[in-house]
Amino acid sequence: MSIKRYTVALLIGTLLMWIAWSGVLMFVDPFTSGMTGVVLFYATSVCALVGTFALIGLGYHAIRTRGALDEHDVVVSFRHAIWYALVVNFALYLQAHGLLPWTNILLFILLFAMIELLLLYRSQRKT
Repeated sequence: MSIKRYTVALLIGTLLMWIAWSGVLMFVDPFTSGMTGVVLFYATSVCALVGTFALIGLGYHAIRTRGALDEHDVVVSFRHAIWYALVVNFALYLQAHGLLPWTNILLFILLFAMIELLLLYRSQRKT
């Protein structure tokens, strides 16, 4: 699949996930739907945010490389998108349970930064 087709498919999927997230937000009552409503909220939120962050990352890499994107840029953008979406959703979860003081945010960001550095170090050792 070419990068252009990937980007178009990602854009369409992301738009559909934002529509699904909006539907969950408007039509699902978390108090009456129980765990199903909560899981739907977080699942659609993660998918929509991954797509959004991946598109932002691809745009950043396209500007940085002046349009010469390669497979490595796509993989890095998608990996970062997954991390950012997980951070945002975990922060939402912690906030919903009243467990999000600034110290937890700082520790959470440091944890993800260390994991990302380990992944970068591993990928550089392979090449």
